[in-house]
Amino acid sequence: MFASSTFQSMQKILPEKSGDETSNGIRRTNGVAGTLVLLFAYMANIAAIPYAISKSGYLVSILFILYGGIVSYINGWYVCDMCARDQSLTTFAAVGRKAFGTAGAYFTVGFQLFLFVLAVIPLFNALAQQTQNLTQYACEIDYMYAYLVLFCIIAIMPLMREIKFMAYFSVVSAVICAIIIIANSILDKHDPQFCPETVGQQGEVTLENAFAGIGMFSLAFAASGGLPEIISEMKEPSKAKLSWGINVLFALSVYAVVGFVGNWAYGSLVNPLIFLPPMRNNWMAKVGLGLQLYSYVVATTIMINIVVVKIEMLLGVHPETWWSPKKLGVIPPVLSRFIIRSSYIAILWTVGLALPFFGPFQSLVGGLTCTPLALFIPAVYHMKIYWEEYNLFRKALVGFYVVVGMGLTCLATYMAIQSIVSATEGTQHYFELPCKAQEALECTLN
Repeated sequence: MFASSTFQSMQKILPEKSGDETSNGIRRTNGVAGTLVLLFAYMANIAAIPYAISKSGYLVSILFILYGGIVSYINGWYVCDMCARDQSLTTFAAVGRKAFGTAGAYFTVGFQLFLFVLAVIPLFNALAQQTQNLTQYACEIDYMYAYLVLFCIIAIMPLMREIKFMAYFSVVSAVICAIIIIANSILDKHDPQFCPETVGQQGEVTLENAFAGIGMFSLAFAASGGLPEIISEMKEPSKAKLSWGINVLFALSVYAVVGFVGNWAYGSLVNPLIFLPPMRNNWMAKVGLGLQLYSYVVATTIMINIVVVKIEMLLGVHPETWWSPKKLGVIPPVLSRFIIRSSYIAILWTVGLALPFFGPFQSLVGGLTCTPLALFIPAVYHMKIYWEEYNLFRKALVGFYVVVGMGLTCLATYMAIQSIVSATEGTQHYFELPCKAQEALECTLN
């Protein structure tokens, strides 16, 4: 959501195109924004209900995972349906304006910025601290330098090329990680009692394992969220629903392979690349851990760059060109882009390091629990605009969707506030992992 207003502003500086071409371009970029937002929405759907997952077994956990997929799919269906019905609804701000007038448009844009601020700063705290730990313990691979190389590549790319790069990189990372997990499962089926603070009993999904599993699940969704073929189908409304369906099914299938093979091998539904003994002096597992970290950071960096595009446009940098036009003095767009994005990332990284460290998973989940808010806003607008056209079933579906979204919002907000307050006071609470991140990495890597 918070990326959509960027593309509305972007259209003002792009060259004139034919009506169909412009409409397709807007729809394509909105498809990109929607899939990136759903990446975080998927994580939040699971993270917002950790207590329930911690007290449940396989069946309930699978239902929660499917629930997250269904809610996200419905959200995407609403947006696609709106764009297909009304060609003027090219951004969320436009939808807000049509549903609630100028106030709705301003609220939508402000809400986008609010989500961005809440999500990015804690996430960067988590990434910065986790990168420090990984660099300290995994001497064979210097994760920080590898990330800097990746950042230099994506910092000079036009926006759409960035999205495609992330898509291909995430797909390759997810496949390699799945292969590594299967290989380690076959070669070394270890004792699940190792590091018992983080590894649950056979068939049990504990709170900390639910948090750990979010990592590989988000990696799986990142692999499907930006696929260029899916994005290109967004140009045609008739194929939009099929695109969202492929998106969701691909994510769930990759997660099923990773999660349940990990359970078969390790006795718990956890992220096998973080807490488990086969990582000790195992180059395959370290490569997998690196790819997972890179996927986190690359996806986050591109989310940030979508917002930074607004700054670039204000300074005259064209979002779709490499070397021309040279609007920012004599500096070409490729260099201007690198200077602006690297400066912005450096500021966020510094802020992240300066924040109190209370565990990367806690920071990650605390920063992302605000995103269920993004799930029910489009449904409210959709219900307001097309309420009279719905039959009873669709009215009930929309109403259920809005009520559940509001409930998740209240729960997630409470948990995020509790996490922040408890960290400030230095107290222990149920968000805290019993086995600290640094201790877990030490007991796993050494």
